[in-house]
Amino acid sequence: MSKQAQILAAVIAIASLAGCSNQSDSMEKTTAPVLVPAESTPADSDLAEKAAPAAHEEHHHAAPHNGTLIMLGDHAGHLEFVLDNSTGTLTLYALDGEAEQPVRLNSLGLAIQLTVPGKDPVSLELKPVENVLTGETGTSTSQYAAQNDTLKGVTEFSAIIPELAFRGMELENLTINFPAGNE
Repeated sequence: MSKQAQILAAVIAIASLAGCSNQSDSMEKTTAPVLVPAESTPADSDLAEKAAPAAHEEHHHAAPHNGTLIMLGDHAGHLEFVLDNSTGTLTLYALDGEAEQPVRLNSLGLAIQLTVPGKDPVSLELKPVENVLTGETGTSTSQYAAQNDTLKGVTEFSAIIPELAFRGMELENLTINFPAGNE
C-alpha cells in the first residue's frame, strides 16, 4: 500500500470512529485529529486534509421522539419538533449536538410564529413542561409545548422563532420547516 493510501485509510478510520463528538457548553468547534507521518510530503498532507471532511458529511442524527430535527450552529445542538395533529399540540425538545441528551433552557416560554399552508399565521407561546423524574422545572427544562386548534389535522407548516438563547448562543429568526427540518 502506498504512503498516500495509508494516510487516506488512517484519516477515514479516525473520522468514522470520531463521528460528531459530544461538545461541551463552551461551543468550541472540534475536529478529529489528522495523523500525517513526519516524513510525509506536502501532497500527503493535502490529501489527508481533504479526506477528513468528506468522511463527516454524511453524518445524520435520529430524532429521539420521532419528530423533525433542526440543527443549531455547527452541531452545537438540535431542536426537535413533534406535532400531535389529532390534538393540535406542538412540542419542542432542546437536545445536544448528537440529538441524544436533553439541554435545559432557562426560558419561561418560547414565542413561535407559525404558518400553515392555506391558513392565517398564528402566534404561539410554547410553555415549559416540568418533569419531576428528571428534575426539570418551569424555569429550567428541555421541553416546551403549546396546543392550538389551527394545528389539528396539519401535516406541514413553517415557523420562525424570533429569539432563542441556546448554550451561550443568541439565535434570531430561526426558521423551521416541518416535517422537512434541516438535518
